[in-house]
Amino acid sequence: MPDLALANRPVNVLVVDDTDANRYSVARHLRINGFGVSEAATGQEALAKAQSLLPDLIILDIRLPDINGLEVAQRLRADERTADIPVLHLSASFTDAASAARGLDNGADGYLTHPIEPPVLLATVRALVRARNAEHEFRAVARQWRATFDAIGEGVCVVDSETRVLRCNRSFRHLVGMSHAEASAVHMLADLIPGVEGCADPPYICLPGGGDSARLELGGRWLRVTVAPDQAQNAASREAVCVITDLTRERRADERVRMALQLESTGRLAGGVAHEINNMMTAILAHADFALRGLPLHDPRRDDIDGIHRAATRSAEVARQLLTFSRRQHIQPRVLDVHVLIRAMQPMLVRILGADRTVRIDLAAAEPWVAVDPAGLEQILLNLALNARDAMPHG
Repeated sequence: MPDLALANRPVNVLVVDDTDANRYSVARHLRINGFGVSEAATGQEALAKAQSLLPDLIILDIRLPDINGLEVAQRLRADERTADIPVLHLSASFTDAASAARGLDNGADGYLTHPIEPPVLLATVRALVRARNAEHEFRAVARQWRATFDAIGEGVCVVDSETRVLRCNRSFRHLVGMSHAEASAVHMLADLIPGVEGCADPPYICLPGGGDSARLELGGRWLRVTVAPDQAQNAASREAVCVITDLTRERRADERVRMALQLESTGRLAGGVAHEINNMMTAILAHADFALRGLPLHDPRRDDIDGIHRAATRSAEVARQLLTFSRRQHIQPRVLDVHVLIRAMQPMLVRILGADRTVRIDLAAAEPWVAVDPAGLEQILLNLALNARDAMPHG
């Protein structure tokens, strides 16, 4: 029955022997049992076919006319394309135990001698191919595990009780500032994360403040570091798993929420203050109006009362802005001539800036009509004037 159980395709074997009869006999038994067979009679031919065909197994004689089988095996192991191909020495000349030991030490995976019973040859070939397939599967699983390990969003590392980092994933290297080139070097967790120390008892890593979890700041990031004994290892291994979670985004979100709550609280306070100011300004404006009505048109005291009226009106506008800030009142833009508003503010600016400063208004010839909230624009102009005064106290 053809031996196809090792793979979905026939197992390909390269038979290397300079003796035609031996090479024919081995190749015939392999073909009868379902193996694909290629043949070579010299060492150079064997190396060339191994590189081009990449067989699953090489059956290699020791005594060859150009390069002996031991050197061929060494060259196969030195070439990364053929390094993992199993080599089975089959010799009719070197049949002693010392030769077998030398061949195995040289890198061969098996050593048989002629005459060989076909069942023993076939069983040995199957065993070597199974071992090679198992090794390939192990490497594939290791690659998958590494890819999964690196895909984890949290930083994960395995450390010993001296805080030596034994394994770590990509996220861990990123969080602690370790470059890819530095990953192969020996690193101590205590050097990467300040305050971490090794300890004798599980989890074998002591964090700042004690316990198995701590929040730390590292390189402008806020991290949560958690440690636990490595349950996959035996008790004598004294290894621990360290998991690092980046809390920076979460912390910034919390800060934004806190600031929003603080701003809302400030807005409520501003609204209350604005309400009280509005009440007082209403009374002041009413009394100023009453006073103006009781004075003759050319009475010099009217200028002072007009000033009181304008200041109270301005204060009422500020209160309205506070109400806007507290979200209790909407901005009310309207179309107006900006020049008229600026000229109306000149007397107030003169008083606020002081007698030692001259206020000169230089306006363009065209009359600009814009849609704007008057109180907001007045506040902007007033702030600009006050900032200029404070920036140049001596004019």
